[in-house]
Amino acid sequence: MRLSPWKEGGAIFFGNSIIEGNAQGIYLEKRIVGVKISFQIIHSSYRFLDIEELLEMNFEMQIANMLADNLKGFITFVRENHENENNCFCLNKDKLYQLKLLVEEFKFQVLADELKRINQFTWDENYTHLLVDRFRKGMAIIEEYVENNYSDLFIFTARLYTLNSLSLTFCKEEESIVS
Repeated sequence: MRLSPWKEGGAIFFGNSIIEGNAQGIYLEKRIVGVKISFQIIHSSYRFLDIEELLEMNFEMQIANMLADNLKGFITFVRENHENENNCFCLNKDKLYQLKLLVEEFKFQVLADELKRINQFTWDENYTHLLVDRFRKGMAIIEEYVENNYSDLFIFTARLYTLNSLSLTFCKEEESIVS
């Protein structure tokens, strides 16, 4: 484990914990089984940070970024399939158009952009969970629509499954916190 001050601040390291002072932030580097994990944490007041908490924050931040990227990919996939005149997967263009309208209605592009923006550098747990909850509400309706029109929209089930599994990561944590 290597810990070095970042900018003008400093930190005290002992055991598995870090006490960070009035610094702009710290830079923490940890090697786990040959994998290098780096953090840049920015705080403005004293705070007791546990290294396991830092690892978990970075992991959740990466999942949120993966969810945003996959959501953007899903939106692009829907748009490209709708615009493609020679689409051999969906013969009924009306159902594909309805799917495109549902994606636009639930503002998935705005949710994906905002999710990516807030988790780009730091982990904002509350706002991430709020955005994921909004996404899950729209996702439930879209999943039901694709399931009801499976014969025409089967090509979207794999993308929906990926988005569902990534977003459930945040839902399970909320349920365990409430319980």
